[in-house]
Order: sequence, then C-alpha cells, then structure tokens
Amino acid sequence: MYNVAAHLLQLTGTGYSIAPFVLIGILSAVAAYAYASPAKVWGSTPSLTSTKAYLLRCSVYHARLLPRESAHSFRYPTMAMLLPLRALESNALDLGNGYLFGYGPSAFNVTGIRPATYLSLTTDPSQSIFAKLQDTLAARGLPSRRLKDAWVLTMPTYLGYEGINPLTVYYCYDISDTLWIVVLEVHNTFGERHIYVLFPGEDEDDKPQDGFEHSWTFPRQFHVSPFNDRSGYYRCSVQLPSQGPSAQKQAERIQPAVKITLLTADDTPEVKLIASINARKSIPLSSRSLVTALIQTPFILFLSLPRILYQAFILHYFKRLDVFPRPDPHATSPLVESHLSLVANPVQDPHPTRLSGAIGWLPESWSERWARRRIEAFLLQRTAELNDTVLLVSSDPGTKIKTFPNSAPSKNPEETLIIYYRSPKAFTTILLAPSPQHAIMLGSRAEGFFTPSSEELFIEIFSASPSPNPAQNIIRTRISTLCTHAAQSIRRKLIPPHIQSELEVPPKHCLDRPMDLTMLVVLSFLCIAEALERILTLVFRVRFVAGFEPWEGWNRLDKTSLNTRTKHGSIRS
Repeated sequence: MYNVAAHLLQLTGTGYSIAPFVLIGILSAVAAYAYASPAKVWGSTPSLTSTKAYLLRCSVYHARLLPRESAHSFRYPTMAMLLPLRALESNALDLGNGYLFGYGPSAFNVTGIRPATYLSLTTDPSQSIFAKLQDTLAARGLPSRRLKDAWVLTMPTYLGYEGINPLTVYYCYDISDTLWIVVLEVHNTFGERHIYVLFPGEDEDDKPQDGFEHSWTFPRQFHVSPFNDRSGYYRCSVQLPSQGPSAQKQAERIQPAVKITLLTADDTPEVKLIASINARKSIPLSSRSLVTALIQTPFILFLSLPRILYQAFILHYFKRLDVFPRPDPHATSPLVESHLSLVANPVQDPHPTRLSGAIGWLPESWSERWARRRIEAFLLQRTAELNDTVLLVSSDPGTKIKTFPNSAPSKNPEETLIIYYRSPKAFTTILLAPSPQHAIMLGSRAEGFFTPSSEELFIEIFSASPSPNPAQNIIRTRISTLCTHAAQSIRRKLIPPHIQSELEVPPKHCLDRPMDLTMLVVLSFLCIAEALERILTLVFRVRFVAGFEPWEGWNRLDKTSLNTRTKHGSIRS
C-alpha cells in the first residue's frame, strides 16, 4: 500500500495531459476512414521496407515462488514497440505528421516517445535519447563513440498519459553493425530509474536458458517490488532481434524477449521470482497497423499500472506479504557511498563489478526544499562567523556540490565539514531534530540519510544560532520567545522518552529565527503528515515488515535486527 498509495495520487496528477476517453472517441470516429485511406488522413504511409520499426503484441508473465505459502502468478497482454533509435530521432518513424505517433516533447499525440522520460533525469530534458545513451556509457568509462545505433524495446505514451514503462531495453550496435552492449533501464512505480549494462560474450552464464541467446547473473541493487528486499541476484536472459537496426530490409519476423529470474542470496540459490516479456507477434509499424491495434485494444496501454496495483493488493491482503518501504538509491559514486551510513535495506553487493547504477532520483518535496534552503541560509552565515567550510555532497550526481561560504574549501581539513547525504530527508531530519546530537542519532546512525565527515564539527556548527537580529520591542521579543519555545516543544514531542532522558534538549534551535511563524507551520505540517500516515496505515490495514515502519526511526538505532535479511519475503498472520 505504501507503493500503491503513491501512484493512486499520481493518477490524479499531471499524467493525463489530454482527456483519454474523449480522444478514444475521436480515434474511433476516424478509424474507418483512416483504415481505408491512410494516406489522406495520416499523410503518406511509409513503405514496409523503409520504416523498419515494429509494433509488438506482447505477453507479460510474473510468478512468485517464495515464500511458498505466498506463491502467485499472473499473465496479461500488452503492447510495445521495437524502434531503431536513429530513425526514431530523425522523425522518420512519425505517423500522421507526428499526431498518430511521434518523437518529441509534445503530449498532443495519440502515441509517442518523449526523450525526457528515458535514461538520466539530470541532463537537459530536450537532449535526445541517443545523446543520453552516449553520456550514460561515457560516464561508465565506455567508448561512447563506438555506438552507432540501437533497437529500443519500450512502451509508448498514450493520449498524453505516461505509463510506468517498467522495462526499456537498448540493444546497442557498434560501427560494424555488431551487437555491442545490452542496456536494461528499469523504472519503479515511484519514478526512480536504474540501469544494468550487459556485454554479450563477457561474464555470461555457462549456458543460457532454453529459448534465449544470452544470459547473465548479477547482484540486485534496485528497489522494484515493495514485497522484496534488495538482496539476491538477477539472472537476465535475452532473445535478440533477428537483425540490427541498420539492416536495409525489414524482417518478416522479429520477436525479442527478456526474462528476469530473481535468485536468493544463498550458497544454493533458490528461484524467488520470475518475470518475462515476450513478443508474441510483430507487425511493421504503420498508420494502418497502429490504428487497427488501438481499435482492437483501446485501453491496453492504460492498464499496466492498474494491473500492477491489483496484483500488489492480492499479494499484500490475500497472500499476506508485508511491505518494505522504499529505500533510497545506492550512490553511483563509490567514494560517496563509502562515506554514507549503512541503510536498513542494503543492496546485495555495495561494490558490484558491473556497470550498473541509479540514473534517476525522486525530486525534493516542498518541505525538503524549504528545509534545505533554511539550512543553506544558516550555513552561509555560520561558516563566515567561524571561518569554517561546509560542503553538501549528494548521492545523486545530478545535484551539484554546494560549498559554504561560497569560496574554495579551507586548506585545513579540521576546519572543513563534509555532509554526505543519501536523501533530501536529511534536511527535514535536521530541521525536526531538537539538537545536532539528535540529528546525528536519527538521521545518520538510525536512518542513514546523511553522514558528517566529523560529528564533533557538525555539532559545533549546528549548535549555535545565527547572529542576533537588531533590537526589537517588547511585544516582538515576547512573540519570538513564544515561537521558539513552541517550535522546540513540537520537536521534543517527536523524541521517545528514553532518548529525551539521554540527551538534553536545548532551549533554542539553530535554524529558528525571531517571529518565526513559518517554522511553526512547517513543523506542524510534518508532524501532521506523519500522524496521517500512521492513521492511514491502520485504516487500510497496511503491514510493514517488522522494524521497517517509516515512523520507527528512533527504534532503528539498534540495527542488528534489520541487518538480518528476509530473503524470501516477510509474512505475518
């Protein structure tokens, strides 16, 4: 439900840029004429030997085998496309002047491919997929100029709606038209993105599974299912397209397939989960074939997320599987990751040999952004007072390192504090903690949101308040005092009694300002949000894995119980 709730909200957000049911009616009204005279309605229809793009009728299969009492499987049809990337980005594949199918940022087409929804979130949204793919490979030390073209196996947008698109596969070919690399781009329902880079002929399994040409086994890193931790290994089996994207003649049959098997992290691994997508039928992409497919199955591209939510409902409420909250992505930089604290749901291998890693992080919430700006304003003033330097270093490579004051770091390491943070929740944690000691206990030791290079220097810097403001009249002084006391009272109530007895709560927080009514509003909102989360959990009978409840951070100071992996999944009666 933790996963489900986030996307029930998404359905009411900006996903629908065009009213889908209205456009379905329009599509149906013109379908007969379009089918009879596609050149008049949609423009010139490319010949079958020139498009070299395919519409795929696919079958998606999922089977959960462990724990055995929660075994479950399902299969459903879907639609995907296999597109030559260079032709796609030259708009050679556009249909109906881009309104029936088109490449680009426009949401006003029936189906389409938007470059902003693929690969890295950190680059210019207008950058092409090919350029982003080159950048992704180059960032991993690979010769990106070797990339000539790629097949892209993906699901298009539909009537302005961005589906979850859980897996996109890039079959990358080099300048000799030989398959060079296979890149798997995985999205979860929160909008985070991760890639796995696989090399044909390198580190492959001894024998591929029946019906597949290649097979690799590699450690799991990415949070996809709320019912699994991040332990175990993936075995990825791939059936390639029958020819490269630069082939001069279109193939009569081209049916790629991908199968993912999740293995437990045991000396004798067991199969925990199987997921596959198989192209049952491939049709050359044209105006007629696309319109026909949409008429026959007008809702098929809308149904992926509802199907995922429905199956999650079954697994949680009927198969009794407990929920793992979303963990923050593993840092792509080994140096940054080495400084970050251990998290409750760690990845299988913190130093994998493959060129995999996160490429898309969640954006800040408004409260996290507000807390960050308040902290940055404080650090700008405080570091000038102490003649110290503070660096904020995110695990997200798309977030620039920020230095306070705005100058080069101090040459004296003792005067430089580096705060490595895995999540923007680090800022709200510092805001909510009544003292820097409390912030370290909760945000660093318990939750792993951030790690200071020096706890002593962190406490020194965050123990003091900003310079006092000019003298105020008695009324304003009294109101400021009341605001300060009220803010610290809110923070104190969030601390368990046994922690309050161990650490003293100071009378004033370093981030509070005179007449700081805005701070009271933000603190109250955060407290209400946490209380509401707990209430909704009770109302909908959501069960988190024991010890992983989002509001139990203080109880995670003792992490011994959380480091014991639940390799099969957690079940409670």
